[in-house]
Amino acid sequence: MNLLNSMRCRCARLQKTETPDGLGGYRAVWTEGETFDAVLIKKSAGLEGEAQRKALRETFAVLTAPEVGLSHPDVFRRLSDGATFRVTTANGDAATPEGASIRAAKAVCERWDLT
Repeated sequence: MNLLNSMRCRCARLQKTETPDGLGGYRAVWTEGETFDAVLIKKSAGLEGEAQRKALRETFAVLTAPEVGLSHPDVFRRLSDGATFRVTTANGDAATPEGASIRAAKAVCERWDLT
């Protein structure tokens, strides 16, 4: 077993649908879709912007099989602890070549609230 395999976690892509809230508006309902394996590597916990919010935003590199095809603004959940993430780049931007022994595509994501 190599290091990447030992760091893998199971994730599920989340699909958003909007349902009427009974008050003339809509509310978001998130449902789990396809599952996939990913490796999440914490990149930073930097300030989002002093003028906007004084909140920490955690960013992660996410490695998946190239066929998973994560892209902005996909949302997924880590099944082990329920943490949710939003993709901020396309994972086709950085992928290993076809003949590589380890096939992986890299995207960047941030921890994200489903509100």
